[in-house]
Amino acid sequence: MKNHRLASVATVRAIEAHTRSLLPAGELMRRAGAAAARHITDCLINGGYPTGHIVVLVGPGDNGGDGRIAAAGLRQNGYTVDEISGDDSQKLPVSNDLIAIVDALFGIGLSRPLAGEWILAVQWINAAPESTLRFALDVPSGLDADTGAIVGSIAVRADLTVTFLADKPGLHTGRGRDLAGKVVVDELAVDLGTELAADASSIRDGFLCNPALIRHLAQPLHRSSDTHKGDFGTTVIVGGSRGMAGAALLAGRAALFCGAGRVVLGFPEGAPIAVDPNYPELMLREASEALGHTGATAIAIGPGLGTDATARKVLALALERSTQSGIPLVIDADALTLIAGNHELSAALARREQKHPNCPAILTPHPLEAARLFDSAKAADIQRDRIGAACRIARERHCIVVLKGSGTVVAASDGSWWIAPVGNPALATGDTGDVLTGWIAGLLAQTIRAKRPPIEATLLGVWCHGRGAESWVEAGHQPSGMTTTELLPQMRAVFHEVLRPASLF
Repeated sequence: MKNHRLASVATVRAIEAHTRSLLPAGELMRRAGAAAARHITDCLINGGYPTGHIVVLVGPGDNGGDGRIAAAGLRQNGYTVDEISGDDSQKLPVSNDLIAIVDALFGIGLSRPLAGEWILAVQWINAAPESTLRFALDVPSGLDADTGAIVGSIAVRADLTVTFLADKPGLHTGRGRDLAGKVVVDELAVDLGTELAADASSIRDGFLCNPALIRHLAQPLHRSSDTHKGDFGTTVIVGGSRGMAGAALLAGRAALFCGAGRVVLGFPEGAPIAVDPNYPELMLREASEALGHTGATAIAIGPGLGTDATARKVLALALERSTQSGIPLVIDADALTLIAGNHELSAALARREQKHPNCPAILTPHPLEAARLFDSAKAADIQRDRIGAACRIARERHCIVVLKGSGTVVAASDGSWWIAPVGNPALATGDTGDVLTGWIAGLLAQTIRAKRPPIEATLLGVWCHGRGAESWVEAGHQPSGMTTTELLPQMRAVFHEVLRPASLF
């Protein structure tokens, strides 16, 4: 299984320097320009444009050099190409016959916000008709290749980004997912097998989740014929204070849908109903009774928990139970808010992590909840560097962190991290985060039996969550209007797909 590496700008610069020392002068740029021309031509031909008019906007550095070579290659492939400096806005054509625009302005070389004529160039690219395809070389100009945030106020919106040597994290999280479009990685025939030292002050390189990795992680969950429900664990989910019982019920249903053997729901003020009429398999209890269940193999707390004194008491009990037993623990929503604002609860989490370093708790914040864990940070600060924020929380709390959002970031306390390039705006509705919490907890109850580390259930859960929303849209629906209840069968279908033996694909 080959991991899909995501390289920081510092690492890419080190690769470039090392490679250039081994190649003739200009060879690396020649390869990049030729690769760009090849990928752009393939895309245009597949889109029904074997000929046509293309504008290549070039910048002052290496990205511009790549663009000039790409322009020459596109001419050789039969296209009419205008090569224009990006700071010469007077030469930008007013034309409806353009089939494509190539952004070769700055790539990863941009370190400050665009200004002046460069802003006009980007505005011109983004204002092109929908029929005009937009290509970016390496990274859409104006996008931070490390963070996925816009450097300043504007960045190119591309349909396809051809990125060189290694994939970049900023193309897959934050604003990058929308701005980069489809991403094609070309390693330029460079051997990347040797690890090259990046700037020691930067976060180390991470990985992009892909179907091969997810299928590998799902293998321990294959079931033999002679199994029973006890083999698949008991998931305890605590939440659902007065008026918010639905959050806990949905989290519990998620645990059922992913195959947990038993699911027990604990409500701080006692179960509001005797039975869930839609899913009577769920066992409804008072919170302390649920947490005292002798067969519990995973605990999740937070969906609809509330933040009052009763909620604090229940959270303290959950932390104590998990600390004593080493049961895997997922912490979400109101439980995160309580930990962020209460020293005693924060200290209790720290004691748990110190006692069970091989079974870290899993925190699943959205950006605002992540900001609360930093005390003074704002959600916008988290979004400016999602990877950095997730890694910092994971390191300081000694936990696994799932920073939800476009390009969800999963970070471990040892500095390793992943981006899940799945999901869409269909998830922007109430309680989808609660479903993710229940799903991960349900997977934990099963993988603990197989003695697999919690990070595996986490990555698998995040993937099913995001792909479930994508499946909804692929079935012909619009992203708006999907309910969390409708998400669950989509997630289950994705889960079943990755569980199928590889020989069936």
